[in-house]
Amino acid sequence: LCDKWKVYKIETVGDCYVASVGIVTGELVSMALSPSSSLADAEASERRERASVRMSSSRQTSMARTAAATNARDLLAFAKAMIRGSRQVEKPVLGTPATLRVGMHSGCCISGIVGTRSLKFCLFGDSVETAADMEKTGVPDCIHASEDMADLLPEEAWEKGKALDRKDRGSIQTFLLQV
Repeated sequence: LCDKWKVYKIETVGDCYVASVGIVTGELVSMALSPSSSLADAEASERRERASVRMSSSRQTSMARTAAATNARDLLAFAKAMIRGSRQVEKPVLGTPATLRVGMHSGCCISGIVGTRSLKFCLFGDSVETAADMEKTGVPDCIHASEDMADLLPEEAWEKGKALDRKDRGSIQTFLLQV
């Protein structure tokens, strides 16, 4: 499923699966470098481009929004497939289908390699915490998303959820999607 939807698994923490699109996979919004070009060539080219043709901030925003919407669609399709797949798995003792809670958010974060002996790729930032809050307060077999994520996917049948009060970070409107 990860390959099909361009999702990158970050880690599994307990029963929580953390994944992203647009960090290692998906639509990356960055300057493309050819294999023969150097960073100095790229910087010089960027200066020339800025001097001769100024890309409007609205066009930059549009390009970033298009990439974010593409990534959001991929992540949503992955989440739907995971939820549908979980229904095929029975809990051993109870004999009932497994259920998943899914939390989604879109925004900026910082990534890096942490550790000296056992290296680990990690994501940090408010967006990561917001996605975790969405999962923690989610409903089984539904996708719980922030308003930022729902805005990227207006074609979906989002149901307005409760506003989520996040300690010291303000309140955000949330949305649920039945799968």
